[in-house]
Amino acid sequence: STAPPALDPVLGVAATLVQTAVQAVAAQTPRGRDVFPVLAGDEVERRRTQGTLAGTTRDQLKAAIGAALDTRFPAADTTNATLRAEATELNNAVSSLTVATGDDPTVLRVPATTFEKFYGSTLDGKNYLGVVVARDSATTLTTIAATPGLDNAESFATAMSDFASLASARPVPPPAAALSAPVALATQVSLQLRPVVAMVARVASVVGGVTDLNAELANRRRLSQVLAYPTFDDPLFEPLRQLGQDYIIPNIGGLPPESIALMRPNVRFIESLLAGVSTEFARELLWNEYPADQRGTYFARFFDPADAGATRPPDIRELHRWNHDLGTNSPQLSGLLVLVVRAELLMKFPDTVVFAQRGRYDGAGRRTLATDGEIRYPVIRGGLDPDVSLYGFEMTPAEAAGTATDAGFFFCFMERPGKLRFAAPAPGVPGATSAHVASTLAKNPVWLARHATDMLPVG
Repeated sequence: STAPPALDPVLGVAATLVQTAVQAVAAQTPRGRDVFPVLAGDEVERRRTQGTLAGTTRDQLKAAIGAALDTRFPAADTTNATLRAEATELNNAVSSLTVATGDDPTVLRVPATTFEKFYGSTLDGKNYLGVVVARDSATTLTTIAATPGLDNAESFATAMSDFASLASARPVPPPAAALSAPVALATQVSLQLRPVVAMVARVASVVGGVTDLNAELANRRRLSQVLAYPTFDDPLFEPLRQLGQDYIIPNIGGLPPESIALMRPNVRFIESLLAGVSTEFARELLWNEYPADQRGTYFARFFDPADAGATRPPDIRELHRWNHDLGTNSPQLSGLLVLVVRAELLMKFPDTVVFAQRGRYDGAGRRTLATDGEIRYPVIRGGLDPDVSLYGFEMTPAEAAGTATDAGFFFCFMERPGKLRFAAPAPGVPGATSAHVASTLAKNPVWLARHATDMLPVG
């Protein structure tokens, strides 16, 4: 079948406005400073064509330029007064003539004061065709500006006149519809540009004839199911740490010694990193002719859960299932709170037990540990050189801080039973008496507990 002819487009401009512009352009007269290089260029080109340029003197060329000025812009026409005054002043000021040899231009030199009066101090010369009007003080012609021909304005006016005729033949555009509020307009445009909306609408408009076609096409997996692809459980925390620790925590070297802090993962960064690595890996497979889907999620872990002894699902969902803004597609990462510790304690006692325990309010309204309170262990663990340890807990900052009725969580460091103790041994001979041995073995592990509110921003 043959497509129907396209309708003439509606021009969003009134013909009267175009005609006004044409008249304004046609009414413009050139300036003498622009006319002089054109007259000189035309005369030099005429003499070059006739073969008489080499014998031309300065005075002969000036006389010819003056005659051309009288012919094209007669003195009897008073509208030419300013133009003739400028052109005549420049013509009279010509102090030397250098006739062209080879590919070099013919140069007319004028005093620097006269040149700068009309062309400014930033140019070395003005040229038209094979002529350059230059200041007499310029040793090299570096910055040269071109001069438009005298018929440029006429040609533009003619083109605008033709456009006016075209505009008058087109239908008048209807009044523009009122725009929505900026926020609503941005939301509407963003929605209409989403492939899940635009592509479905386009396919439905082409195919047609199927009931609820849009609903069927809305299921993208039915249109193009993602094929099987290899996956890698290698977390990207360690490669990124080797590349630069500031990629993990910017300015980590500024963290004071013997300090602890609570931080939230930058989910936008983690999602963009994993999405980027998966995309580049897919391209590498394609380059090596490996039959793999380019939409696969080849790397889905940033943190390493194995170090914390916990089984944890991937950090991000499959990339082709993302349907939210960057940073909002991974609820597991959004619900993660990371305890950052920089202390010699964990260097000397690497077996220290780190956990979070729910607190309670005592009779005086102070937070204290609840002996039977909920305990949460870290689900991820990592470290940065030389003495920074990271522990990730599944909780939100609000949950950790608590409320007026909920005491929140304490983050605890406890001696591991049977391992090195935090404190120095008691004085005396170890195991000298049975009481001494019993006292040593029955000693409870030492704890250090710090409430989340001591490490979270106030308010």
